[in-house]
Amino acid sequence: MRFTAAAEMLKARPGQWARVQKREKRAHAATAAYQINRGLLAAFRPAGSFEAASRTVDGEYLVYARYVGHEQELKNAGERGRIHDAQ
Repeated sequence: MRFTAAAEMLKARPGQWARVQKREKRAHAATAAYQINRGLLAAFRPAGSFEAASRTVDGEYLVYARYVGHEQELKNAGERGRIHDAQ
């Protein structure tokens, strides 16, 4: 799955984990998860809006991710609301 398509699919299902990649080596899966977590891949920016983890399942090296940016957006909206209400 291409990165842009994976990110859009995850955004459509906020908070739900999904497999986004299968890699040939464990280290490659771990690196991909790291890159997603840090926002190093353009499709998964801003940093912190996605969570990712690598797992070995039946000898396959898989990368799972979920979109959590909605949680930050809700928090920011709440903070703006509190500031607005206080004025």
